[in-house]
Amino acid sequence: MPHLAVDPIYVGASLVQQLQGLVGRHKSPLEAGVITVAAFHAGDAANVIPGQAELLVNIRSDRPSSREALAGKLKQVTAGVCAAHSAQFHLEHLHQVPPLVNDPAWSERVLAVANKHGISHDIQQLDYMPTMGAEDFAFYLQEVPGCFFFVGNGDSAYLHNEHYDFNDAVLPVAGGMFVALAKELLARA
Repeated sequence: MPHLAVDPIYVGASLVQQLQGLVGRHKSPLEAGVITVAAFHAGDAANVIPGQAELLVNIRSDRPSSREALAGKLKQVTAGVCAAHSAQFHLEHLHQVPPLVNDPAWSERVLAVANKHGISHDIQQLDYMPTMGAEDFAFYLQEVPGCFFFVGNGDSAYLHNEHYDFNDAVLPVAGGMFVALAKELLARA
């Protein structure tokens, strides 16, 4: 008798569909942001409507105000979808990493050191497009100006991908960059 139950799979699927439009329709296209439903867990039997569903949702943005706006819309949409289907919900913020924003002066300094010491033949400044990667280094940059930089990994899949394979050949580039930075900074101390 499915008409007597609240089907959390149906409600969850409706919610997934609604969340996909939040970024494109509720924030400026000039600001970066992404909402990802990274996991959806409900039930374990083919002939039973489960009692609950759990969705893990990831919000990333290029600035705190954008993140707060998306989190507010997520709560509003969740409440609306659940109300439409007589479902209850509990929203819990598990972990919040702030957007990582490099200090422009430190970015120029790191780039200059990399070029001066010939760390790699392929050095680029990626200032044309923010990335949506979350990185704990953002907490340091809230306290002290600095620069987070990528070393690269060759032809492997990106981080947090099931096909990712660390490329040991990048270790001299990474180590060389940190040694070059240490030499430059300690020479001025």
